[in-house]
Amino acid sequence: MTNSSAMDPSKISAALSAAGLVMNADGSVTNPSDPSAPLPPSIAMNGAADGQGRFYSAKEFSALLATNDALCSAPCADEKKPYAEKYSARSALDEARKNIETKRVLAMVDSASPTPPATLKLAQQQAARLEFRLGRIASDTEEGSVVVLEHLTAAMPSLVSEAFLKAVDALSVEPEGGFPKDQKNVPCSLPPVPAPPADLLPEVASLLNIAAVCFCNRENFPLCLALLHASVALTKSAGGGREADLAPLETQATFFLAQAYGAAGDGPNSATYCGLTTVRQLKYDYDAASPPSCSLDPIDWCRNVMTLAGFYANSDTRQADHCYRAVAVVLEAYLSSSPLLAELEYDLKEMQTDLEKSRAEFYMGLLAQAAEVHSYAQEAGTPPAPPPSSEELPPLAVDFSSLLPTLPPAAGFVLPPDRFLASCRSYEFARSIFLPANALISDLLPKHPVDGHVSTHIELCLWRSALFKHVAAFEADEKRKLAMLKKRVEAVEPVLHKGVNEQAYMGLVKTVYHDVGSGYLDLFECKYYRIEGKMQQDPGYQLKQVEAAKCNEFMQKSVSNFSSFIRLYWKPDKMAAMENEGKEDMGDGWMTLNILPDKDELSAYLGAHFRIARLLSKALPKPGPGGHAFVVECLGRSAKRFQFFMDFIDAHMRKGEKKEEFKEELGGLEPQYDIAKQMCELLPLKMQASSQGKSFVGAA
Repeated sequence: MTNSSAMDPSKISAALSAAGLVMNADGSVTNPSDPSAPLPPSIAMNGAADGQGRFYSAKEFSALLATNDALCSAPCADEKKPYAEKYSARSALDEARKNIETKRVLAMVDSASPTPPATLKLAQQQAARLEFRLGRIASDTEEGSVVVLEHLTAAMPSLVSEAFLKAVDALSVEPEGGFPKDQKNVPCSLPPVPAPPADLLPEVASLLNIAAVCFCNRENFPLCLALLHASVALTKSAGGGREADLAPLETQATFFLAQAYGAAGDGPNSATYCGLTTVRQLKYDYDAASPPSCSLDPIDWCRNVMTLAGFYANSDTRQADHCYRAVAVVLEAYLSSSPLLAELEYDLKEMQTDLEKSRAEFYMGLLAQAAEVHSYAQEAGTPPAPPPSSEELPPLAVDFSSLLPTLPPAAGFVLPPDRFLASCRSYEFARSIFLPANALISDLLPKHPVDGHVSTHIELCLWRSALFKHVAAFEADEKRKLAMLKKRVEAVEPVLHKGVNEQAYMGLVKTVYHDVGSGYLDLFECKYYRIEGKMQQDPGYQLKQVEAAKCNEFMQKSVSNFSSFIRLYWKPDKMAAMENEGKEDMGDGWMTLNILPDKDELSAYLGAHFRIARLLSKALPKPGPGGHAFVVECLGRSAKRFQFFMDFIDAHMRKGEKKEEFKEELGGLEPQYDIAKQMCELLPLKMQASSQGKSFVGAA
């Protein structure tokens, strides 16, 4: 036994335990495996042949770290044991840590050979560096934040400061009831990180990054963010031309900041740091001259920049378009390079297809927004504003231009949000959006034939239909507008004749029938209002038979498709029974109060019934004798449909407690209900007039 009563037991008990020694109540130290054996004054370590215990020399310690760092970063030799190399490194590092701690203890309790304080301090720092590596391995092997933080907090006093560790300990406890929602994304206050020696700076920055991830996983976002900002400040403060060496750590910190702000619900800050990360990755990891040989992961980079584009799509379309174009340039650079691994080439082509879909959807949404703004502005009589000059455009928040010399400038239609809404008023403007979107869909459709890609094929057809619908809203010439609306129907109607299983793809088929019905409705209204305009200009204008026939054709096709949409809400056995009775042609058989669609489909379901009623109320006389009988028949069916529309709302949405349950839906349906009520009063008069051979347009 060796007496250590002069020492502070709290300073050495943990180290004694790691060395397999026990401190007794009287301050003596015992070897539990052989209590009677005397303790040696020192132990041999590092393979010292002379048997004299000593600390690691700087050269030996550096070699130890280099060997095990290389082992940790070595590729996995056995897929069934993915962490075997890291576990081997962990064993060696843990043994070295125990050696250092044992020597420190024995140096403190052996008063015969006092060790200089500087040597003990260096040993403490060496032990801390080993603790950091053990924590990093625990993080890499997914051992959980508790184990990781045990190692990292043990390293903090020597690698950062005691005060920093105490602050982290105090802030690591989540307040009762959790963090207030408005403070989740606010970094807490930590003491400044003292500038470490140059060779330790990367380890300190990495320690802060890994600890931050642990606290993010615990949803302690304020502490996580504070640690990451401290890491970024530390790497930025390094001089001596070390920017490139420390770039990966700063990039890692900015990447983690993007993730942490996103997890805390702060989208704008998350996007800012995501953009900063992708710019840094391009700057330090990408080589345009030889993409396959650089360290950039093109799949991850492209995916992150596309996610960034998606974030900006609804707030800054110019920035979103810039991101999409950057992804296209990087993908093309890789795909045109050789040699390229087959697996990487496949992934890149898949990513290219995803990019084309994302851009097509983005342009489609942009055109839809432009059409809506144009419509409201026309009603309000607001004149369009000229688009801004390039000098007026603000700088991009995330700019890849200097890093990608072949990156084309943003398209002329992609403007800042405030100027976009004022400038998107001309057909030329709409056409500049329509053309690239339509080209992308043309490229995508052959890659997604209906046989094998049903969902994607139908989705693309619906997108093309929407493009023609929205660009037609800008066309002033009625004939050209009519041609565009025909192309709209032609874009999606063929899907209904490609043998798509209605039961397997019920939702999609419903959408197609509804879209085709809406397309024919637009065609009908375009033609009908053109006739109405002629009659208003010339009271003596005689309706041409070909005009009436075309209008009725569009009306009947619209009714037929809306009826097919309604039919899909019936059960298959009832569908068959109705079809066998021949009642499906104009949809009159699909009116029943026994079907109540889900609330999220109720508006579309009742809207289809209402549109059928409106269409039937506008039937035009057929040529020849009895032409007005067709109008009377349609008016009668229209009255029944309007009455059904009101009966359905009264039965399912207005009685008792249902009125409160469907309060929101009723608010949107009230104007249509009022119109239906008026039409039920008007249609009998119109039927009487039509039976007497009178014809008029625009009564409903």
